[in-house]
Amino acid sequence: MNRKLLITAPMHYSQRLLKAFERYKDRVDVLHIPMVESTFDNTSEQMRELCDNLDKYDFVILLSRKAIESMHFHWHNRKELGSARFLAIGKDNDYMRELMEVEPPFVSTEPSPMGIAKELERRGMARGKLMAVVGPAFKEMEEPRTVPDFLDELERLGTKIKRFGAYLNMPTELRLRKKAYELIKNKDLTGIAFTSGSEVVACGGADMRRDDHVLHVQQRMVRRHRLLESFLAASLGYSWDEVHAEAERLEHAASDELIERIDQMLGHPTHDPHGDPIPTPVGQRERPAHAVRLDAAEPGFYRVLRISDADPQRLIRFQQAGIVPDSVVEVAEAGHFRLRVVAVGPVELIETDAAAIWLVPSATRG
Repeated sequence: MNRKLLITAPMHYSQRLLKAFERYKDRVDVLHIPMVESTFDNTSEQMRELCDNLDKYDFVILLSRKAIESMHFHWHNRKELGSARFLAIGKDNDYMRELMEVEPPFVSTEPSPMGIAKELERRGMARGKLMAVVGPAFKEMEEPRTVPDFLDELERLGTKIKRFGAYLNMPTELRLRKKAYELIKNKDLTGIAFTSGSEVVACGGADMRRDDHVLHVQQRMVRRHRLLESFLAASLGYSWDEVHAEAERLEHAASDELIERIDQMLGHPTHDPHGDPIPTPVGQRERPAHAVRLDAAEPGFYRVLRISDADPQRLIRFQQAGIVPDSVVEVAEAGHFRLRVVAVGPVELIETDAAAIWLVPSATRG
């Protein structure tokens, strides 16, 4: 009996996926039910404004193929793109090169908006920069958290941001979305290929967003990744600067049973080697109320809560300096990038280092 796969991508985007699955047609039955339709505004004032002021921006981040096409449409008659550097997600960089004939300064390893943020942080290319973020606007549907969370992360890294709506996303007619939702709810499918958060939100309306099959997918993947990181560090002797990349390679291959056995063997850990919380099997995770980043901390004693894993070389430096989760540190002066590790001594940091360390107030001084 053939497997059943549902593809929910918009019509313009689904053709590549459908063609790719033709080679498996003897094993996989593919259903295509689009959840979202995207339309251009060829007279967009926002895009005209962006094109007229490209020289003001250090980076222009294009969040989808539609964003790339809109950017190309609005400036293709212009002779110059100014000094702005263009970034896209994953393989969309190849499409951007082909259509716009521009070369991105880098391609992030993780093909997602957050992957771009991590790479900007790792390269020290975020703080103080002005960025144009080009993506969808929304009509008759709630915006997924993907872009707002990305913008929050860029702001955390010290960038200045202006968002531009390059096209409009809106849900397809209700009967199509209900059909897809019922297939998922009744477990009539082997798998679902969502290509964006918009498709998840649109699929079946609010009921879909509250369904455990969808609501906790992301948290389950986070749990899987962080448990694998913990296993690699605790049982196989990997250093904390090595575990992230190795866990990314393993997380899609490991079975649910293996992940739960790892959890049991490790004694149900609550945090990974970098201090990030590990979600429970139902997607809950600890969220400390008083966490503050080092570059925003007032003078006082703190416990290191978590450290960004975006830069392996920085993790090596932190370990050598004794800056690890649960170590106690003293911040002597607000706004300065130096601290004293109680068990080791004074440490001088650069600005991007200070933005990678989260602290909570410590009741003790050692």
